[in-house]
Amino acid sequence: MFDVEKSDAVLDALGQKALDAIGRAVAATRADLGAYRRLLPRFAAEASQRGLHNWIHDWMFANALVEIDGMPGASYIDEEPVRDLCFGSTLPLIRLVPAWTSIRRGGSPPSHHWTR
Repeated sequence: MFDVEKSDAVLDALGQKALDAIGRAVAATRADLGAYRRLLPRFAAEASQRGLHNWIHDWMFANALVEIDGMPGASYIDEEPVRDLCFGSTLPLIRLVPAWTSIRRGGSPPSHHWTR
């Protein structure tokens, strides 16, 4: 186990392939959000913050699944309300948070991070 408060330890545990996959999923989700705003501007403008957060989370998860497909050691759980991306046997990325901080179940997240 490692200290999830230390970003270097988290980055080392994830590995470059996982980080690259997450980066591509973020870029794809950003492009999807841009398309949503262009194609359905009224829906996007009138969405609640919670609704937009859920939309982004759903598309981020969908894009991440595309990116990790076939990646050795990568897996996922999609059994609502649990939606986990896992890399290796020790590191579930349990919530898509602003700084891509990984928080293990049962741990205490920093106060500035979103949690379940």
